[in-house]
Amino acid sequence: MLLCVLPAHAQDDVNPQELVARAQRAFSGGSYRESLDLYSSAIKKNSSQGSLYAERGEVFEMLNQPQKAMEDYKRALQLDSSNRDAMKRLAGMYEQKSATLAEALRLYRRALSAETNPESKNQLLTSIAILQNRLQAEDASAVRCWHLGNQAALRGDYSAAESLYAKAIALDPMMFQAYYSRGLLHFKADRFAEALGDFEQTVRISPTLRGAYVQKGLANLRLGNTEAARRDFEEAARVDPRDPNALYHFAAVLEEHQDYDAALEKCHEALGRRPDHELRKLIQEKISRLELKRGSQSAKNRTRHPRSLW
Repeated sequence: MLLCVLPAHAQDDVNPQELVARAQRAFSGGSYRESLDLYSSAIKKNSSQGSLYAERGEVFEMLNQPQKAMEDYKRALQLDSSNRDAMKRLAGMYEQKSATLAEALRLYRRALSAETNPESKNQLLTSIAILQNRLQAEDASAVRCWHLGNQAALRGDYSAAESLYAKAIALDPMMFQAYYSRGLLHFKADRFAEALGDFEQTVRISPTLRGAYVQKGLANLRLGNTEAARRDFEEAARVDPRDPNALYHFAAVLEEHQDYDAALEKCHEALGRRPDHELRKLIQEKISRLELKRGSQSAKNRTRHPRSLW
């Protein structure tokens, strides 16, 4: 059935009830722009009726004008604080943004306290339960704390990251990922003793975690514990034979001990383990440096022990 649309000036002679009836029919028929005009005319005639604002708010939603819809729902509640439709519609809009979740929950609870229909009550209870779950403290679990700590570390907020890693460990003392991540923070801040402690806890809980023994070895190196570092890199290579990092750092320890032949052997072995481009370049540079040092060492040995001419 075609709806007869009256021009704005002709609507002045129509009573508010008839305008609302026409607006509702237009809304049901999908003629949202017409419905909006009719509701607006009805509101001009009766601006104190809260239900009109609530109904027009739905029209604004259908026209993808959320801000105006929210303003109408709020106005409806100002005029009639018991308007459950306005409460639920506004709560649904608040639910779409994390910043207004608490307000959405408050409105759903208000609507529930006044609801008498069993089916509507169940729907409200479901919405409330979902929101309560979403509003749980973000750092309520060890895993969540660890994730939040990683996010804080990525944005450079190391103090917050450290606190979150500590909370993760407090919630779950076996959270080896949090120990490892905190150890990396300590190492970055040159707090090598604290880093070593965290890496020790990491390998105690998860001895096969890739990179943990390497980081423990690097911390030991910075603390001057070269033999302990050497054992760490050996263990890293044993635990994960595919990881070239362990062999590269193991070669560095051997280089410090001037065992250039063994260091070169480890570097060539690392190259065979498919390092990424950056590590491959570092290994090749170390090989060149080690070959020079080995040549220099051989020359010194020949000078120190010249062959007899007789």
